[in-house]
Amino acid sequence: MNWVAVVPLKQGASQKSRLSERLDSAQRAALTDVLLSRVLNALNHCRAVSHIILLSPSDPQHPKTEWVRDEGRGLNEELTLLRARFLNSNFLIVHADLPFLETDEVAALLGAADFAGVAIAPDKVGRGTNAVALRKACSISFNFGVDSFAKHLAAAPSAKVVRSQGFSHDIDTPDDLSVALELGLRL
Repeated sequence: MNWVAVVPLKQGASQKSRLSERLDSAQRAALTDVLLSRVLNALNHCRAVSHIILLSPSDPQHPKTEWVRDEGRGLNEELTLLRARFLNSNFLIVHADLPFLETDEVAALLGAADFAGVAIAPDKVGRGTNAVALRKACSISFNFGVDSFAKHLAAAPSAKVVRSQGFSHDIDTPDDLSVALELGLRL
């Protein structure tokens, strides 16, 4: 099964801004690169993923990816427009800040979507959404942001929920960074 994977990526001053009390802008940029590389590695090694799109304001120039400009309309609208472009494809959204994401976890999420039509991977506290997989012709309202997991489940009540370390551990706050470093993240 071929999947189109979209990885939204913040750039510039807005990247990892909640970590500014701990990391300066150069360190946040370096962290973003490390995390993105980890996510792209997991996606590139997943045989079901045939196409990877980086959604960002400027071209991050990563091999084996297509760049789509984020026009600043907001993440949910940008993703809705991309979904419309790829409505006849299986469609995966994975956030770029998952330091422990493994290829087998991506494959498990896609397998769950193959079965249920929609699969959702929540963050570690069950409030945010770190990945959504939609089978061909399935569509939902994207609700990334505050309490997105509950909103995505409401939009797709029959969705399969996939919990794993790689999908649950994102880095949004200084505490998240501390936990990731304790778990072995190398910067």
